[in-house]
Amino acid sequence: QTVEAAELPSDTVSALTDEILAPLSVEKGYDPSWVNQQLLNIMSSQTALYLKSDTSLNAALSQVEFIRDTCLPKLKAKNPHEVRLCREVVQKTIACEIKLRTGLERKESRGMHYRTDYPYRDDNYLGYFSVSKAADCSMNIEFTEVPDEWKGDLAADYAARYPMYRRHHLLQRHHRGLPRRDRSKEPARSRTDGQLALTPAFSINTPPL
Repeated sequence: QTVEAAELPSDTVSALTDEILAPLSVEKGYDPSWVNQQLLNIMSSQTALYLKSDTSLNAALSQVEFIRDTCLPKLKAKNPHEVRLCREVVQKTIACEIKLRTGLERKESRGMHYRTDYPYRDDNYLGYFSVSKAADCSMNIEFTEVPDEWKGDLAADYAARYPMYRRHHLLQRHHRGLPRRDRSKEPARSRTDGQLALTPAFSINTPPL
């Protein structure tokens, strides 16, 4: 099937071209490599990556918003290579904001998304978030549930529905507000290559605390 190329108005093309090449005309501004490193520092912090909470996610979001509003309009470039870096930083900033805003919306812990203020799974969040640009250029976030046949038995006991729900011992010890583990129901442990191995076969790699 052949898809015809979309035609853009010439004024739209000119506006986009001016926006992309704008950093070449900035004499005093922010180096895109430096801005990229600041985004990496924000998003790789433990409280934005491993141990999320409403407070930590909002703190990271405020830093990303500062970069969006203050640094991006003043990105500078000396050559086409740095122009490309500027575009990358713009898109990375959008991606970081999406990740943090959707992380705030998902008020549960599931997979690698662990929130200290919502340490357990919540089946009200069996679905996914989609993000679009609103008319005022803000982010519009919508939640879509997965089909009912994918949800399993919602009437089952939490421990039966999620047999691996207990977080590993370092996280639970770090967050003393969680209930104590019922060790009588846990699988046997053994040490393998310095890691905590559990039976049946799966292992846990502990993030640095």
